[in-house]
Amino acid sequence: MKYRKTTEEELALILEEGEGYTLEFKRGINSDLPKELVAFANASGGRIFIGVNDRNRIVGCDLTNKTLSRIEDMAAACDPAVSIHLEKLPAHNLLVIHVPEGANRPHRCNKGFYLRNGANSQKMHTADITAFIQAEGKVRFDEQLRMDLKWQEAVDENRLNHFLELANISPKSDTANLLLNLGSGDYKDGQFYLNQTGVLFFTKEPTQRLFHVSVVCALFKGTGKAYILDRKELTGNLLENVEEALLFLKKHLQLRWEITSQSTRRKEILELPEIALREAMVNAVCHRDYLEQGSPLKNSASAASAATHSLQACCCDATISKKWAPALSAFARH
Repeated sequence: MKYRKTTEEELALILEEGEGYTLEFKRGINSDLPKELVAFANASGGRIFIGVNDRNRIVGCDLTNKTLSRIEDMAAACDPAVSIHLEKLPAHNLLVIHVPEGANRPHRCNKGFYLRNGANSQKMHTADITAFIQAEGKVRFDEQLRMDLKWQEAVDENRLNHFLELANISPKSDTANLLLNLGSGDYKDGQFYLNQTGVLFFTKEPTQRLFHVSVVCALFKGTGKAYILDRKELTGNLLENVEEALLFLKKHLQLRWEITSQSTRRKEILELPEIALREAMVNAVCHRDYLEQGSPLKNSASAASAATHSLQACCCDATISKKWAPALSAFARH
């Protein structure tokens, strides 16, 4: 099994970012480790750092052969067995468990079936397991490598730096390693490539590289779609499209003001709750089927009256990794 050694710079970045879809921290080895192993194997793989506490601080761990054998026994006891690679970081008394994506999924441990969901390992129930098995073999759009692009030329530094600022992550000199840890690319044959996630979030003119990923906003007269009063096509990255779509909707929805004795300033109240609009837009962008190369995502509002205003999103099965949903949500709240 191939794996990349953890460098000092990468370790500093990982500790700064904290746990995520492909990263888990554990102070020590306990009975919960097998569920983390199968959760990563059932998802896209990942790394478990033994010797790091919940505050992302290194506390160290035992690096003896007895410890390594215990971990290997836990991985072998899963059904089917989970392949792992153990990496020692003696300078920090850390142990890294590299878990690749399972080739014979789903895996289970003595506590059941688990799947990585964001920064957590969640237990799968019968319906989840059935859906998981049915979905096996489906291509993951977000992990497809773009070997036709030179990532150094394609990446927009302003977009990348803006995301890092929103996520409270310090810029790093090793951009490829940074993108790797953000889930936006990977190495193949020793060469780093952006994946589709990296294209959607961090490239210049993403719609020129993925022509079908734009968002179209339209204002219609009445409840039908025969007369278009306003239309705007959004061709930015995912974060920019969410923000611009919200601005379009707020522009055309009715607004009322309230003045109370509690404040000298008027209170603006949108006819549809802004939090609901954010949630709808984030879901529409995050859960659309990006493998479907037909029409772009459409959002529309009717101008007949407050009662006929509506937000519509063309959503299909989720094919963008769930690790990006929190990022979109956090951006939409700004």
